[in-house]
Amino acid sequence: RLDNNSWTQMPDQVTGDALTALSGARLLVTGGTRMVWLTADRGANWQPIDLGASFDPSGSTTNSATNTSKPSLWPLIGQDGTIWLISDTAIAVTAQQSLTAQSRANWKTIDAPPGLVFVQSESSLAAHDGSLWITLNPTGKNTANALSTLWHYTFANGWQTTALIPRTGVRFLEDAKGGIWIALADGGAAHFDGVSWHSFTANSIGDQFAAPDRGLEAGVIDADNNVWWSDSDGSLHRYDGQNWIMYAVSDSAFAFMNADSVPVLDSSGHVWVSGDYLSQFANGGWRRIDPVHSAVFDTMHKTFVASARSLARDGSLWFSVSSAGVVRYDGVHWTWFGPENGALPILPNSGVHDAYISLTSTRNGGMLLYHAIEHATYRYTP
Repeated sequence: RLDNNSWTQMPDQVTGDALTALSGARLLVTGGTRMVWLTADRGANWQPIDLGASFDPSGSTTNSATNTSKPSLWPLIGQDGTIWLISDTAIAVTAQQSLTAQSRANWKTIDAPPGLVFVQSESSLAAHDGSLWITLNPTGKNTANALSTLWHYTFANGWQTTALIPRTGVRFLEDAKGGIWIALADGGAAHFDGVSWHSFTANSIGDQFAAPDRGLEAGVIDADNNVWWSDSDGSLHRYDGQNWIMYAVSDSAFAFMNADSVPVLDSSGHVWVSGDYLSQFANGGWRRIDPVHSAVFDTMHKTFVASARSLARDGSLWFSVSSAGVVRYDGVHWTWFGPENGALPILPNSGVHDAYISLTSTRNGGMLLYHAIEHATYRYTP
């Protein structure tokens, strides 16, 4: 825990794979086989949570096929505050407001459908209506050699499934009307309006949209309820409720997106994309932005990278820049922090940004940047 200028290590017994912030300044740590810890007072008083004897996760944290580890208790916080703790074969769920260290009676255990295991990835969504959308695989299979299936859990009806196959690792979206959007494994997207599914694929609306070799990567929904998806080819697709529009490198004001970047929303709900420069979509069109000019900055080979955490709590936008630090936009002015002014060391090239640079917004409008190569954390205070 970083408090002012001091780091404090938590007690040795508080270990886990995932850290989640809850309401009331509480932190939830999950990991191991059944290890769950909760604190509400700045990390000084950690309490283990009893999930109850009925919850029996598999306890296996290593995928033998790929020799990779994953959290054996994966937390997912619902839009309504519900807490879902997902293992390979079972889910423990409770309302956030009822969560205490001795809250065994408040946990409900949900088993996976027979013969299936949960896929712990971003291909899941805890929706506003309290239901869960999640992907599952056949028992003994991993995401590398088996197609995932899409399942929906409601407390009223239990598990239900559809024939659609989601693209694993791509975040589900929920629009302003409660509709669910997913990226499909064979290209394109699908929308659930609460009653039925409607698919948008290259075959149904034209071959310019998300062919199988150009799978959708990341999506956002803007202030006007337009749905945006980036694809693996660096293009962007917008659905306005009636038509799909594709933006590609041929659009002079559109920043051709690099592999590490995702579309992001600013505080007004406008979409930004990043590449060799930045682009903002507003008033029906793209505006190209070259944010900073200096004798040093202009000579650098730059690639701007937007992440899911680019929007800070004070409404400012942050973008990392290959070999050149980071830039901040407060809605009026751009500020560059980089090796020229000694604020930051040289950052790695764009190909490893996502793995080595992590931005985390703080409550006072500041920003923490973790540099994995330097093994150092840098803090900006406004």
